[in-house]
Amino acid sequence: MVDDYMAKKKKKKQKQKKQKTYRILIVEDDLTLLETLEYNLVESGYKVQTVMDGLGAIEVARAEKPDLIVLDVMLPGLDGFAKSVGEGLAYPRGQGNT
Repeated sequence: MVDDYMAKKKKKKQKQKKQKTYRILIVEDDLTLLETLEYNLVESGYKVQTVMDGLGAIEVARAEKPDLIVLDVMLPGLDGFAKSVGEGLAYPRGQGNT
């Protein structure tokens, strides 16, 4: 019984290593929410980066090209509704992690 459990656990780990690890950028100024989202996504196997403002999000997104951006729409400095945030975070299809 224990051997079966350990074998299944080992097989699952090997499978996870073969799968692509998706990268997620979280842009959130509420520290509690940011840490909660980060913890849960990391525990689910994602590589997570966090930023607390819109301008920092643009820099990180351009440099790291995450697979997904979780973007708060009410950020200090440059909110998620700002046209420049959308333009700054966007990159042409095929230039990201596709």
